[in-house]
Amino acid sequence: VDAKGHLVSLKLAAPVPFDVLVLASGLDPRPGLRLKELAHLKTDLTILGTGLSMVDALVFLAKRNYQGKIRAFSRHGDLPLVHDFTPTAGVSYTFEGHSSPLQTLQLVKEKLKTHPWRAVVDGLRPHTQNLWISWSVKERAQFLRHLRSFWGVHRHRIGETQHEIVQRMLKSGQLEVSALGFKQRPPEATATLDCRGPVFGQNPLMQSLLTAGIVEQDQFNLGILSSPDGQVHDWLYVLGPLSRGVLWESIAVPDIRQQTKTLTQKLARWFSTHESL
Repeated sequence: VDAKGHLVSLKLAAPVPFDVLVLASGLDPRPGLRLKELAHLKTDLTILGTGLSMVDALVFLAKRNYQGKIRAFSRHGDLPLVHDFTPTAGVSYTFEGHSSPLQTLQLVKEKLKTHPWRAVVDGLRPHTQNLWISWSVKERAQFLRHLRSFWGVHRHRIGETQHEIVQRMLKSGQLEVSALGFKQRPPEATATLDCRGPVFGQNPLMQSLLTAGIVEQDQFNLGILSSPDGQVHDWLYVLGPLSRGVLWESIAVPDIRQQTKTLTQKLARWFSTHESL
């Protein structure tokens, strides 16, 4: 990206001029073994991470009748919980003033006394970004260390079919899930699949932007440092998972949809007062 000339250079085409640039490229897969390489795997498999990416891998292997042993490791050894689409009353929250991660957790526990846990978690969805924005760096670090896994397995759930596949593998002994804590390392393995989720800054575009100082990583290396509405510079914005460090919940479609609406409105106002190229 040529910031002064407002040009994006491409590998296989001529440079593209821009007035405003929006980075909506998402995050990058972790380096190493890929799912397609497991299609004919004959040896046992070690999986790092026990979240949604691991479930994707298990479904892939089950469809190909994989017979090997699967050992999955994560810090807490928690597995995603299953959806339940039984209609239930919604849960509403009222946040007055600052609510720390501990205070928010206490409020959630109170709601759990009278409401189904899925409704309690889903009711937080409209508030998660504002809560994250209001937290200090220390409070965000506390959440990531102590509550991230709890939030992940309850908020990002799986379907009944996927749940049945996981449970079948667990009951048969084909799948073993272990908690490593924060310090232990998984044992060495012949075949290892890294399913700890996507990472930031691995592709050439992001590397060049970081090297040039056009963008900065957030404090937790989750994405790009920006304002809550995605602005990095007056000509540069981010959208989607690249906003994780600023908004936390910015991966699921409803969250990205709201971000898109907000950014579209802002850009429409910008273009109404500027003459484009």
